[in-house]
Amino acid sequence: MDTRNISHRFAEKAGIQPKEAIRMIEAIGATIAEACGNLDIVAIPGFGNFSAQKKDECIVEDPDTKKRTLYPPVIVSEFRASVILRNRLSK
Repeated sequence: MDTRNISHRFAEKAGIQPKEAIRMIEAIGATIAEACGNLDIVAIPGFGNFSAQKKDECIVEDPDTKKRTLYPPVIVSEFRASVILRNRLSK
């Protein structure tokens, strides 16, 4: 299913125009991304939780060449589906 198809389904269910649905979906995505960038948890009832963790920088040594590489800190995001969503998907 492509993004256009999702936005049209969303528009039908919400009773709005497809352009408005696309704008809303993009706003939701941007809000979740911003919150995860701030290491906040975003809980969407009936859907799940988005969270993020900051992984510290680390030095990794290649066992063959003994060359050391510094990896910068990164933010890793995670999604955990709610019980309601998992039950709906398993049916």
